[in-house]
Amino acid sequence: MKIQSNSAQISEQTANPRILSTANALTDLFELSKNNLSDDHLKWFSGLLTPAITEAVNISGSLNSLASARVSLDGEALLSPSELANILFGLSDQIDNIRALMEIVDESIFIASQRQIVAKTSGTKKPA
Repeated sequence: MKIQSNSAQISEQTANPRILSTANALTDLFELSKNNLSDDHLKWFSGLLTPAITEAVNISGSLNSLASARVSLDGEALLSPSELANILFGLSDQIDNIRALMEIVDESIFIASQRQIVAKTSGTKKPA
């Protein structure tokens, strides 16, 4: 596995946003498997909304703390520019992960509801 610097990684991600991302891995894996998931699995995936909300609340608190701690009482910077950049990149990745979870939740609910409509109209139910 080739290790890249942050700037090389960022340039590559800008050119091709479907690489090197936990969020993209989650959504791609879900996309590949969604039509083969049981109703129980779709229900489980639709439950990811709660962890996504929890993550959003945590990030909100982190940003609030970061804004409060950025400058000390005497006006001196508490974080170097590189430390601040690392924190912000990490928060950005977390927000992207939340986006991926919410996309998975939305798609899971949609697929489950479509299956219910098909089952009602055809009189059959796909086994769980």
